[in-house]
Amino acid sequence: MTLRAPLALLLVLLSACQATLPVVDDQQQAWQQHRQKLQALTQWDLRGRVALTMDRDAWQLNLRWQNHDPGQQIDLSGPFGAGAVRITIADDGARLVDAEQNVYVAANAQQLLWQTTGWALPLENMLYWLRGLPVPGKDKIITLNGQGRIKTLQQDGWLLNVLEYAEQGDIWLPHSIELKRSGSPVDSNLHVRLVISQWVKRG
Repeated sequence: MTLRAPLALLLVLLSACQATLPVVDDQQQAWQQHRQKLQALTQWDLRGRVALTMDRDAWQLNLRWQNHDPGQQIDLSGPFGAGAVRITIADDGARLVDAEQNVYVAANAQQLLWQTTGWALPLENMLYWLRGLPVPGKDKIITLNGQGRIKTLQQDGWLLNVLEYAEQGDIWLPHSIELKRSGSPVDSNLHVRLVISQWVKRG
């Protein structure tokens, strides 16, 4: 037997598992209950992989995001740690240290990352989007899945698509996320795919 048959069977079984998730009767009520749990999660240690494409360029990055409420530390690196950068975020601004130990500072993390790497990632918004939450106080368009969790979110010029959730104790958190620019010609060709391999809740 070739390896293709067992692999195909595994994919079918995984698809079946996804399909058997129960559909709730009141999705809005389920969303409100789910949102309360997400809002209570203010400290975590997340690890995953980021695929970033822009124009004809593409990057594969390892990600570790630690949120200590209010301080944050974001580590991004290529294969085998190449091109590693560390971003620390505090109330007084953001600080980036690159692989050569050069230090850069800016008012916010998104501006800092863009200036030093050219990666236009919406880091401030991702603090919420990583959990499957909209950013408070900003206009939004939400569609929910059958379990009352965010399926798509349009906000701040971005389209967030939560492709898959994974259960972490008593809460379901995003496992696979897709980000695209929405409704703007600026960076409209930017595409981000994030697969979260580990969620460690600390609060």
